[in-house]
Amino acid sequence: MVLPKRFSSVTHTNPVGTVLALIGVIFCLVWVTLWVRSYWWEDGIVVYASNQRYVEVGTAPGAIQFATGIKNRFSPLARVVESQEKFLRTMASMKISYPSRIWGRFYVGSGIVLIPTWFAILFFATIAAMPRVRWLRRLGARTLLLIATLVASGVATIIALSRE
Repeated sequence: MVLPKRFSSVTHTNPVGTVLALIGVIFCLVWVTLWVRSYWWEDGIVVYASNQRYVEVGTAPGAIQFATGIKNRFSPLARVVESQEKFLRTMASMKISYPSRIWGRFYVGSGIVLIPTWFAILFFATIAAMPRVRWLRRLGARTLLLIATLVASGVATIIALSRE
């Protein structure tokens, strides 16, 4: 007896979708861990891009931080671990208000970009779930471009509204 396709016990999954979902889940777990740690410590990796400038990627209280500035150290790669209080004093000296240590904030300017950790977790959870949504597989390139444009407009609006 041949079962109809919808009752078949064998399901074929897309390997690219499975890998994408796995990467999304791993990133979600990493960001949740860093979010909890950011309540007490600021972690960062500093890479010196040239003889005069550095780039830092790390965590801030409740946020992900990307920073750039003038070089003041001489090692080519450094790991930075600072207390949360020191980070908040640095933000206050730069006249950047920091309303929530848990939820972070969106901020762009003065050599710093802050993205709330909850936003990154939501983004990677969406990436992890996308290969499993069946109706999403039927969308054409034009529809996906429209969705990407709307998401980018929403993010730009959030960032613009969070500026002071």
